[in-house]
Amino acid sequence: MDNNARILKPEVLLRFVCYTSLDPKEAIHIKPDIWANRESALGGDYRYGAEFRVTSLYDPAYSGHYVVVSPPAVRQIPHPKDDTRTVPLVTVYVARKEIWPQLEPLAINGLGKSILSLN
Repeated sequence: MDNNARILKPEVLLRFVCYTSLDPKEAIHIKPDIWANRESALGGDYRYGAEFRVTSLYDPAYSGHYVVVSPPAVRQIPHPKDDTRTVPLVTVYVARKEIWPQLEPLAINGLGKSILSLN
């Protein structure tokens, strides 16, 4: 019998930054960075407009439904446990689903450029 299970290798750190208003400077880090495999972090899971649910054990106020408002941004940072190596940090910019209708026109008009500078 074939096994379709796939073991995921943690290759990148995944960070979620949330816009709390229409001002692109008002953004918060909504949960600790987590390890993820490269395919999940850079694949279609976090494409522009994708919807998903976040459950925050650290602060339940951040739990809820979110929409990705920009393609993921990638940069290298020092490895958290070995400063002789670097690791890709994939930042996913999101907003609560309730404010997405107001943010979508801003993204079309250039908000995406300012999103990338928040890191």
